[in-house]
Amino acid sequence: MHNLPRILLSVESSRGFGRDLLTGISDFTRMYNPWTTYRKPPFFRYGNVDKFDFDTIKNDLEGIITRIPEEIPVIQELGIPAIVATVLLPPGFKLDPHYPTITSNNEAIAQVAMDYFISQGFSNVAYCGFGDVSWSLQRREALKVYAKELGYEILCYDPPSESSWEEDIQIIGDWLKVLPKPVAVLACSDDRGEDIIQAAKLSRVRIPEEVAVLGIDDDNLICNLSNPTLSSIVLNTQKTGFQAAELLNRLINGEETMTGQRLLLQPLYVEARQSTDILAIEDPEVACALGFIRQKAREAIQVQDVVDATGISRRVLESRFRKNLNRSVLQEIRSVRVKTIARMVCETNMSIKSIAISLGFTSIDHISRYFKKEKGISLHQYRQKYGQI
Repeated sequence: MHNLPRILLSVESSRGFGRDLLTGISDFTRMYNPWTTYRKPPFFRYGNVDKFDFDTIKNDLEGIITRIPEEIPVIQELGIPAIVATVLLPPGFKLDPHYPTITSNNEAIAQVAMDYFISQGFSNVAYCGFGDVSWSLQRREALKVYAKELGYEILCYDPPSESSWEEDIQIIGDWLKVLPKPVAVLACSDDRGEDIIQAAKLSRVRIPEEVAVLGIDDDNLICNLSNPTLSSIVLNTQKTGFQAAELLNRLINGEETMTGQRLLLQPLYVEARQSTDILAIEDPEVACALGFIRQKAREAIQVQDVVDATGISRRVLESRFRKNLNRSVLQEIRSVRVKTIARMVCETNMSIKSIAISLGFTSIDHISRYFKKEKGISLHQYRQKYGQI
């Protein structure tokens, strides 16, 4: 009987990102059964094992997917197909550019964050990350660049070079107190979002009334342990895990060589929770209209329905929309509807016909044209590119 290739999956499962990545990989292995896998043993079996003893297994390995920075130099020496799922590298170490990597599309993440904050009516936007972590700095710069294109300035938290967690929380709290209010803060990750919420509590800053907080990764455990619960940007991590497994399988079989392929984690949508559950709009009629549009996102409402819900004239409402949001009522209806379609396409296995019916569209052609006009991509292409497995 032919022995299946043995693969090392050196990916932590204590965070949602790692679990989602492993889920995507397991989806591939269940579908095609191409390998047997090694994983780090649990701590209660062999103590607190931080990394593998490669000497005991290296002769059996034919491929690796790793997210552990300290293991990368050893993996590179083995010279077997490997995919690196981290941008963090040991000090002074340079990764061979031929190795495939999994990285975030930080420009797209910045766009999703800013567009969400603007849709909530925020004119003040801030960023809180880590000063010594490369991907956090990359996300900050991407947000600043995109915000500048839209005419916004990002207020950035500058963490001290050396401080304890308690000191850092205190400094974040002091920073939150002096930010102009109301303000929306993008955290570099869900963990950082949790820090911001903790700092706000200690500094008596109200969330979301004064500070709205948005994380990245949508780690359900962290987001729901936070109080208030943390809104977060969902990434297509599970899909990327599947794609990484596909690529590794091709590399092992000699169908492809390592040429520095990049697998990009794409943002899908914002999973809104209590930390951003507010509209930062002073105009009560505009706030009422926005609430109505979102409440009716699954219905085929018209501009006149929104006008009727506010009790003011269409001309006045359109004028106030332009003043507060720089867009029309119809543009807001279409934007909210398209986001709802996109989420259903990504999150569910529903057919396009079923999605169309559930959202009040008259046909597949109708919903397809509606979606493509806003997104510039067909529903089928969008599901292929961003849909979870």
